[in-house]
Amino acid sequence: MKNYFSKILNNCDEVSLHTVMGIADRASLRKRLEYKFHILFCKCCYNFKKQSEKIDTSIESILENIEKEPPFVLPENFKKELKEKIK
Repeated sequence: MKNYFSKILNNCDEVSLHTVMGIADRASLRKRLEYKFHILFCKCCYNFKKQSEKIDTSIESILENIEKEPPFVLPENFKKELKEKIK
């Protein structure tokens, strides 16, 4: 039993993969519980999950706004200044 809990707590790679791919909610009951247990005790994975959620929310908001507004266009003078800085 001790080895089982050690496996769950030392499984950051799998937890981060599940977080990024968004598959934690579609996993089996056992995997979902392991995921939630790991997040509960691993501060790094907890923070990573929260940051991923914020990024996802921001991207969704940007995509929604792109559909409502025309694409962003840079002013010509900004383009010229940028080209000069790159040279």
